[in-house]
Amino acid sequence: MAAWLTLRGREFKGGRELLEFDTWSGEISWQDYRGFHDSKHRPDLVGFRVDGRPVAVEVELAPKSIERLRGILFRHAVWRHAGKSNGVYYVCGDEEGLKRIRKAAKTGRTFRYDDVGLTLVLLDTITAQAIEMRAAAKAARASLVTQ
Repeated sequence: MAAWLTLRGREFKGGRELLEFDTWSGEISWQDYRGFHDSKHRPDLVGFRVDGRPVAVEVELAPKSIERLRGILFRHAVWRHAGKSNGVYYVCGDEEGLKRIRKAAKTGRTFRYDDVGLTLVLLDTITAQAIEMRAAAKAARASLVTQ
């Protein structure tokens, strides 16, 4: 994801950098068959659009419970409504991951699907786009050298 953002000319803050900013750490709560849970949550990355507005990035490779995902999505809805974020990209390793996020977003009782500013994308798509952009940049540099 970092390579994809870099090749698009976007700035971003990674996990270690986000540790320095308490503003990107929030409480999440959820209930499942084991009871009530409270935890801190921060996105995996925060990328910045061309206009400078931040977009949170979650990389979902290991499945979480639907209830925990709802808690995370609610946190993103709060951040978006507070003006801290312009939405969230969820990068999933497979179609099942995308389905889980969609299900959690559609069944959230405390927020609407649109409240989150949710964009879903497969990791394979991000990888392919990054490879294509790298090849195009390399070809452009090579053509400058031969001119």
